[in-house]
Amino acid sequence: MSAKRVLIVPMRWPLAERLRADGHEVVEADTAEDAVERADAGIDAVILDARMPNEAALAVLAGVHDRDPDPPIILLAGREDAAMVTTALAGGAFDYAYEPIDPDDIARRMVRAFEVTRLRRELRTLRDRLARPFTPTSLLGVSPAMERTRALARKVAASEDAPVLLVGGRGTGRDHVARVIHCGGGRAMRPFLKVPCAAMSEEALDAELFGREPQPGVEVGTHVRGVFDEAHEGTILLDDVDTLSPSLQGRLLRYLESREFRRVGGSTDIRVDVRIMAASTRSIEALVERGTFPSDLFYRLNVLGFEMPPLANHREDVVVLARHFVDQNRRARRLDIRELSPAAEAALSAYDWPGNVDELRAVIDRAVMLASGGVIEPSHLGCLGGLPVAPDASTPFRLPDEGCRLDDVEKSLVMQALDRSGGNQTRAASLLGVHRDQIRYRLGKYRKDQ
Repeated sequence: MSAKRVLIVPMRWPLAERLRADGHEVVEADTAEDAVERADAGIDAVILDARMPNEAALAVLAGVHDRDPDPPIILLAGREDAAMVTTALAGGAFDYAYEPIDPDDIARRMVRAFEVTRLRRELRTLRDRLARPFTPTSLLGVSPAMERTRALARKVAASEDAPVLLVGGRGTGRDHVARVIHCGGGRAMRPFLKVPCAAMSEEALDAELFGREPQPGVEVGTHVRGVFDEAHEGTILLDDVDTLSPSLQGRLLRYLESREFRRVGGSTDIRVDVRIMAASTRSIEALVERGTFPSDLFYRLNVLGFEMPPLANHREDVVVLARHFVDQNRRARRLDIRELSPAAEAALSAYDWPGNVDELRAVIDRAVMLASGGVIEPSHLGCLGGLPVAPDASTPFRLPDEGCRLDDVEKSLVMQALDRSGGNQTRAASLLGVHRDQIRYRLGKYRKDQ
């Protein structure tokens, strides 16, 4: 076994000498403050005297685990401290030993403690590696809307049981946010299963979710266990939850209230621990008002709600996302594509993106295959929503003849931008690098001058 670092609080020389004889490094601390200060990430285990004054041992336990939750803590206690030991074990202590203390016994316990530390750190490393594509920082964007989404995802991930409802159009990133929440909590190493509710009949979806109990005399099919069985201690994402039939709405509500379900054809209640996330392109609240979705199920699902904004509502993120997709393509396909031209970025920003982020990704995937010379130009973007972006968007603006007043030059540029954008003020503003309100102001000014 390689040498380990052990923190002893407060110092006990017989134990320290025994551990040093095994080749381990001993770190000493006499007070709770010293112990927490020295409990850095390099500590592999802690030996803690439960009889520190003023219940300081409990403070050490909490403080050490706040800094690093991996190192196991072994308590040394008198038999009269049994109540305190019980409290400490509930608070995360790994093991305990009653007086009189045998150094050889503690050394054997340390072997198990070191193995626990190793496994915990390996698990943490694996979990971080799996979660890396789905961290809050993977929710790209500089807009206030994305800042709010990242902050809310962090908070929701910390609440590992509460249901989550994600409402937004296709391609707004609902699935990605759901995975960020799952990977950010304690269920990260357990299954994340997505169920497309709109893609199956009621009967098939019932069996898919809850499983089917084999019936006497009937050949057992390939599907017996359902998604709820398979996702135990993990997460289920119910996509298009608004399409559930009344019967399945009732089945889902029963699980949310009792944490139990029955398989199709079964008579036994089965208890599992699953976090429910639900996604919809339609406002569930509006469906409740129309009477097509039960209010009690809506309230159960909407404990933590996300409203995913369409990309057109946070255009400042379009170029950020487009550059990210260009970089992804360059690395994955080893293409000599370096950047988007300013004209291409202006064209992307001017488009309304009815397909949201998914449509933007598809446009960029196509553009990197068509581009040559390392730069994506508007001509590589195709026709966005019927609006040709080439060659108009890449053609330089024409300046009026010499002798014009500055106001005439400004008016000419605004009218050229409006002509290229088909009269769309937002696109025209993007071409000129100004806010849409500036275009409106100038148009009003020109009308007054007529």
